[in-house]
Amino acid sequence: MSSETKKPNSEEQPLEEKTVKKESFEQRSFLEKIWLIRSNISVEPILAGLIIPSMLARLAIQNLNLDKACRVRLNYTDEICDSLIERKGNLTFYEGEVQKVISNIETWKSVVQTALPTILVIFMGAWSDRTGNRKLCILLPIFGEFLVCISNILSTFFFYEISIEITMLLEALFPALTGGWVMVYLGVFSYISDITDEESRTFRVGLVNLCMTAGIPIGTALSGILLKIWGYYGIFFLSGTIYLITFRRVHCNNDECPKLL
Repeated sequence: MSSETKKPNSEEQPLEEKTVKKESFEQRSFLEKIWLIRSNISVEPILAGLIIPSMLARLAIQNLNLDKACRVRLNYTDEICDSLIERKGNLTFYEGEVQKVISNIETWKSVVQTALPTILVIFMGAWSDRTGNRKLCILLPIFGEFLVCISNILSTFFFYEISIEITMLLEALFPALTGGWVMVYLGVFSYISDITDEESRTFRVGLVNLCMTAGIPIGTALSGILLKIWGYYGIFFLSGTIYLITFRRVHCNNDECPKLL
C-alpha cells in the first residue's frame, strides 16, 4: 500500500509563509534592509510635503493678518504698523487694538475650521471604507491648502481692496471645505493600515509620525528667515509650489509613485 502524500494544512500554511518572510528579512545585510524599507515607503513623505509648507506659511499668514488689521481696518500709519510687525517700541495701545480685531475674527474662524471638517470626515470616511479609495482623502486637503496660498497671494496684491475679514475667511474656508488635517490623517492612516501587516504596521505608523514631527521644526526654522528675504509673495509661492509637487506625487499613477487606489 503506497503511502499517502500529506497535504499542507491551510491553517498552518500562512504561518509558514510568515516565518519564511521573517527569516529572509533577517538574513539580509544592513544595506539590503535599508533599501527594502526605502522601497516600501510610499505615503510617508507626503506628510512632510504638507507639514513643511504649512509651517513656512504660518508666520507669513500671521504677519499678513496683522498688517491688514493695522493698515486697512484701523488705518494706522506705516510707522506704527511697521513697528508692530517688527515688534519694536512700546506700542501697547495700538497692539491691543489690532489684537482685538484679529481675535474677534478668529472666534468664528475657528468654528469654521473645526465644524465643517468634522461633518465632512464622517461621510468621507464611510465612502472611503466602502470604495477603498484613500487617494481622494489625501488629495482634497492638499488642494485646499494650495487654494489658501493663491488667496493669500491675491490678498497681498490687492492689499487695500481685500479686507481682513475676507482674507481670514478664505484662510479658514478652503481647508474646511476640503477636510483639512482631519481628512489628511484619515486618508494616510487608513492607507497605512490597508497596505501593511501586523509585523510592519507599527514601524510604518512610526515613519508617518517621524515625517510629521520632523517637518514642524524644519518649516518653523525657515519661515522667519525666508519671510525676511522673500516677503509674502515668496513664502506663499514657495508653499504653493511644494503643495503642487505633493499633489502630483499622490496623483501620479506610474510605477515610481505610491499606489493609493
